[in-house]
Formats: sequence, structure tokens, C-alpha cells
Amino acid sequence: MHIKKINILAVSGLLAAATVFPLWDVNAEAAESDNKAEVQVEETAPAKTAEAPVSKYADKIVDTDTMKPCLSVASWKPEIKMQIEDFLGPYVTSEIKIPHKKNKGPKIKDIPYAILNIDETAGINKAQEQVLIYQLETLSFAMTPEKFAEVIRTGMTDQMIHSSYGADNGQGQEIMLSTIMDDAVEAYTNLYKAGAIKTGKSKKMVDVAGSEDFKEFGAKMLWLYHAVNATQGADIAKPWAGYLYTGMTPYDVYSTIIKGLEQYGDYVDEKSADKKKAEEVKKDLGKEVTLKSPQLKNKVSVSASYHSGINSTKQVAEMVKAIQVSGLDVWVVSSANYELVRACLNYYHVPPADGILAMRTKVDKEGRYVNEYNYKYHPATYYKDGMISAVKKEITSYYNAKVPAIIAEDKYNTADEGYVDFCAVYPATRLKLYFENGEASEAIVTPRKSK
Repeated sequence: MHIKKINILAVSGLLAAATVFPLWDVNAEAAESDNKAEVQVEETAPAKTAEAPVSKYADKIVDTDTMKPCLSVASWKPEIKMQIEDFLGPYVTSEIKIPHKKNKGPKIKDIPYAILNIDETAGINKAQEQVLIYQLETLSFAMTPEKFAEVIRTGMTDQMIHSSYGADNGQGQEIMLSTIMDDAVEAYTNLYKAGAIKTGKSKKMVDVAGSEDFKEFGAKMLWLYHAVNATQGADIAKPWAGYLYTGMTPYDVYSTIIKGLEQYGDYVDEKSADKKKAEEVKKDLGKEVTLKSPQLKNKVSVSASYHSGINSTKQVAEMVKAIQVSGLDVWVVSSANYELVRACLNYYHVPPADGILAMRTKVDKEGRYVNEYNYKYHPATYYKDGMISAVKKEITSYYNAKVPAIIAEDKYNTADEGYVDFCAVYPATRLKLYFENGEASEAIVTPRKSK
């Protein structure tokens, strides 16, 4: 079965949902930071009315380029749109004064800030998996077979590699990860020797699409991706897909991801007349696609499925623009590969964040990625302790306010053991936004304290 180039759509969630996990006394820090970071203005939650609520600040939350209201995307719930505008309005009108950003120094920041714990939040659903599909389809790898065999076993003991995952070999025996790993390495080796690996020794790519090795490799690597995520725990599973970029430069990785997003992402530039792609995206978004390995002698055949495509709702891009226009800093936090996060944000026209905390991989002396996490930047963001430690080290310690003014994150998605509910960690945050399927579903505003 040929791995077809399908107009797929769905974008990857890199973080999941809500487990209360406070590591320190946030209440004590919150009381202090509220007084430091903001001039206090009385505010109450908006009353619900039969008509769509309208903020008195709606025409003040502007895009400085177009001078039009930022929160114009039709998918916003009216009450959430108003709460965001009411919250940001005083910053725009200088009712709350923020030191100008040019006054930032190495030691201090009075500027209020927002933390966006985004993956599913951005509506970028299944991007990591979909980009992996693109990598498999185009055979975009930069490893020798020997290195590839090492990389797909990164961090796993012999006992872990010999664990089984939800299928049998047709004779009632469970299939072990080690068996599928050996098969994937053999297929990769054959493709490499044939000159089909994109960044292998061959300068001229050989078309092997439809060959048994190609189908064997694609189906078994997708099976392994699911198996590793299901059986190996967050510390092994979260960085695993990123390690498949071993041997590439950061530019190679970013370029590969952008090409994957262009192939399967739904974004159509407003200035373009590319209506055909928009229709293809809409038609195929979320379709289940199954890859099945061929029946080869002395080998187990497996199948693995994914939901096609990558899409984004555009709410996050608009929200980030509104927050930054209002003078607040914006930090993006994710348990996904750093280059993937950066590429997704750029592709979906999210304004550049003031900082990104995401999975960072080490590079060798030649500037090529290796299969090892880079702790030089911050703790690994793929588990609760690491995520919170990274935020505390790189964000909250940087500002006078130890509590963010705004948090946006996925709502109550407990499926991912690496997820942390930052709204629970920082209960004194003034504006808490929860997202479901890429769109804001709930907003909680804590009124400003009066002097």
C-alpha cells in the first residue's frame, strides 16, 4: 500500500490537560506581584444579557498596522471576546501604565506577561504526527542505518524495548517493540542503500514510492510512534519524534516542518486566491488514514492509523496580537519540539512571542542535531516537574510579577501525563482562558484589587 500524499488536515497537540500540581506557595507570591505589576483598577465580571455583550474598549484593542479591532474572528464566543477586550482595554488606554519595553534591562521587568500553554490551544491539532507522516513520505532523514538503529532506541533499556503493544503476530503472540524496530531498521537500510533517503549519501533521489521497503518502513515507523507514546512514558516518548531529526541542522528541521505544514496545513493567506486548497482541506480534515505493512516472509504485518491534516482556528494569532499591542509580553510554552512550535506559530501567522519554552535538542560541533536533550536552555518541558521548573526559571524569575497576568491553555485534557494546569498553579492570574479544539471555551476574570 502506497503512502499517498493526502490533503490531510489536523494539527498536533503537544500539551494536554488539567492536573493540579502546585510546586510552591503561589498565593504568597501572587499577593505581592499583583501590587507590583499593575496599577489597580476596579473591575467586575460582565453581566450576561440576551444580546451579544460589547466591551466599551472594543474599538481600542487595535492592530497597529491596520488600525482595526483585533478580536474580529467570528468564532469568538461574544462573552469571551468581551472579557478579553475588557481586560486589555485599560492597558491600551493607559489607565494601567506599563514601563516602555525599551527600558527592559538584564535584571528587572515590571511588564505584565501572558503564558500560552499552547498546542491544542492554538488549534494546531496533531501537527507533530502529521509532520512525521510528511517526513516518512519524503524520507527526510539524515542518519546512517547504524545511527538510525540507535536513535529509535534512545533512552530505552532492553526490558523496555522488549515490551509489547496492543497487537499479536497472528499466532496469539504479542508483538514487541524490538521486533518492529528491527524491521524498520532493515527497511531503512534498504532504502538508504538504494539512494532514497533524502539526506543520505546519494545526491540523486531514487523514487521508491510504492515499493515494499517504503510501505514497510512507513507503516512500522507510525506503529512505533504510537507504541512508544503508549508504553514508554513521557520522558522517553515526548522527545522521541524530535530525535528522528538527528543529523539535520536546525535550518533543515525547520524547513522540513514548514514543507509538511504547507503540504497538509489548512492555512490560506488572506491575500491569496488559493480557494482550491481551502476546499481540499475542509473535505479531508480529520479523515482516518491507515498504513499497513506488506505481508513479507518471516515478518509481522502491522497497521497504524492517523487522522489527516493540520488546521488552525486563527483565534490564537489574533489573541497574541491583541495582547502584544496592549503592551504585555507573551511567552509560549509547549512539550513539543522547539522547531515544530516555531514553525507552526510562523506558518499560522502568530506574531513572534517574547520567548518560547519547548523541547530543545543538542547539536554537535558541526551544528547538527543529536539524540539528546539540551538542558543548557531550561529543564525539559515534557513532564510536570520540568514544565513548571522551566517556567519558574525562565519566565517568572524574569519579571517582578511572579504570577502571569494572563494564562491560556487547553481545558481539562487529562490524557497526557506531561500536562500541567497552569491556571491551577497560578490561581491569582487575572485572566484565565481555556481552549477546546482550538477555540476559547471559557474565560475566568479575577477582578483587580482596589487600592
